Amino acid sequence: MTSAFGLEVVDIVNDHGAPHFQSEEKPDTESLGDAFEILEQKANEDLLIEGIPLHRRVLRRTVDVRYQGEAYELEVDFPSGYISPRSVAEVIERFHLLYRQRFTHNYKDKRPAEIVHLRVTGVGLTKPPNLPLLPAGDESAEDAYKGARLVWFAETGGFHDTPIYYRERLMDGNLIPGPAVVESFGSTSVILPKQEARVDRYGNLVVRFRTEMAERTARAGRATGLHGVGAHFE
Repeated sequence: MTSAFGLEVVDIVNDHGAPHFQSEEKPDTESLGDAFEILEQKANEDLLIEGIPLHRRVLRRTVDVRYQGEAYELEVDFPSGYISPRSVAEVIERFHLLYRQRFTHNYKDKRPAEIVHLRVTGVGLTKPPNLPLLPAGDESAEDAYKGARLVWFAETGGFHDTPIYYRERLMDGNLIPGPAVVESFGSTSVILPKQEARVDRYGNLVVRFRTEMAERTARAGRATGLHGVGAHFE
């Protein structure tokens, strides 16, 4: 379900690359510009096929750069628009900085840097989804309580009488301490004994581990009649 949702809202991305050699000692900005233009045309054609209008397209240029005599490259962002000797020099300077960050040194003014590969990433920006919001509630999830059943947890070393909740009845701000189970038509979420889940306004369960564990003295929901919620059975 989550994968299907992501497929609908994620941006469309395509990559196009080509080998291209340029030395910082004597860059040929005209051939560099021509090579990027070919890649950008391919990226635009792919986005057009996907039905992405021009105002929702973003093209990102990058280059792979290395020092002369090395076989390891670093990817460096390359500015869009007109390519001048100054813009190439700024990219090379950025490469020197990235190399120092990665390896704690660089070979600036000792070895020439070389551009060996060009890449254009075409991004089609999707429209943000208009998601329904849950009504605001307080921390109590009592209204979503369904009942309780025995659930085995490795953390407790046995079965634990565990509260069960209807997911569709949860509200923004509800806090569910573990152990607990949240059920819906398409999925079941388990909250472990040392976790707690807070419901956000979109209905997501934001699960985190509690840093300080305290004994639960209050039940999480109504009694079932068979055994009190929270009872532990070896």
